[in-house]
Amino acid sequence: DEERIAMHIMVNLENELEEPSLMHFHGLTPPNNLDGIPFISANPLPPGSQVFYDFMIRHRGFYWVHSHFGHQLEAGLFAPILVKDHPRFLEQIGHPMEVPMIIFDGHWRTECAYQQHMYPKECPTGGFDGYDTYQITVNNHDLRSGKVHEVEIIPGKAVRLRILEAGAMAVFRVHFGGLLGEVLATDGRHVQRGHLKNELCVAGAERYDVLLDIPNEEGSYHIVAQRATTHEQLPAGSSERGVLVLSTKNAPPKDLPGAFSPDPVEPYTINDFKSQFTLLPAKHSLEHPHAPPNVHHEVKLTGNYDRATGEWKPDFHVNGQSAFVYPHRVWCRDACGHEKHDPDGTVLDMVFCQGQSISSNIRCTDFACNEGSLGRDKDGRCMPKHATMNQWKNVDVKDCPNWHVRPEPFRYHDSGIEV
Repeated sequence: DEERIAMHIMVNLENELEEPSLMHFHGLTPPNNLDGIPFISANPLPPGSQVFYDFMIRHRGFYWVHSHFGHQLEAGLFAPILVKDHPRFLEQIGHPMEVPMIIFDGHWRTECAYQQHMYPKECPTGGFDGYDTYQITVNNHDLRSGKVHEVEIIPGKAVRLRILEAGAMAVFRVHFGGLLGEVLATDGRHVQRGHLKNELCVAGAERYDVLLDIPNEEGSYHIVAQRATTHEQLPAGSSERGVLVLSTKNAPPKDLPGAFSPDPVEPYTINDFKSQFTLLPAKHSLEHPHAPPNVHHEVKLTGNYDRATGEWKPDFHVNGQSAFVYPHRVWCRDACGHEKHDPDGTVLDMVFCQGQSISSNIRCTDFACNEGSLGRDKDGRCMPKHATMNQWKNVDVKDCPNWHVRPEPFRYHDSGIEV
């Protein structure tokens, strides 16, 4: 078989960072205790420590790996993984030139929307969609800085474009610069041949293998990744773009596209998703694709949000059990008298909270009001009438100067999440 294999992989991973880390694989299936989310499926790998991976790879294809510790992915800690094709498959597609297209954005959407006071460096403007303050890159080149990755191609020789959307939050419409592309694989698995596209919608973590037909003449082609949303049209001039330039050696000069789309950008809706994948059936389908499932799992995701105050409590649950992203930041009243506040520092620059802690995206002084104000509570706050959450209850506003942002110490789950 040109896709299925049985290859034994053995890798020794050493953490040379100054903080813990943990690797998560897309497409590959190591044992659960070597993969996934900190403190849920595996413990983080401490600085200077090693872990030995020993598992089987069952399919050739295009995969990737990234850190699942804290916000290391948003900082760029990821890597593509390529399991090489069978020689027969390369013959079938004409031994094309291989070109990667790694799309990345470093957007901290959740933190910037709900906890910008705790992440001032990472969230200079706060809010959901302040993408203009973050990098959007293609192959580590930012079009807004006038930088692009240019690859020299050969007239008439096909290009196999390996697209990875490694970004933290955005979705993209990828236009092939007037070229037609045949989709060979999605997420590392081959699809049935013959489906031609001039653009693809690409969401977070997805991979596409696209065979581009290059004309037998000199030319330059701009492969443009254009940010979209999943729910609304983006107005003209508001959608950031990245570009990969494919040019023959003697191609005439061609101006780069603008860093923002001059036209409105349509959303990537669930209907677009269904339409795109309906045309891309798997080369190797399930043995009984229409058989009813014999295993059922019910998953309930719950959390808390107070519309009156804008308070968001990082207290999400999966089937009633708490789920955390570590390390996350809290407001801390230090028991040891540490009063140095370093909001621009990293986790390493700041002292872990050793005293009382509060998880809140609003500041201690928010809703503080003068004595005699209508509705003033014993802590010195005038809470909105319909507020359902008050994380600062029993903390007097006079004590607010003693509360600082700190990373929360690591905590283990009492029991794992079961399905």
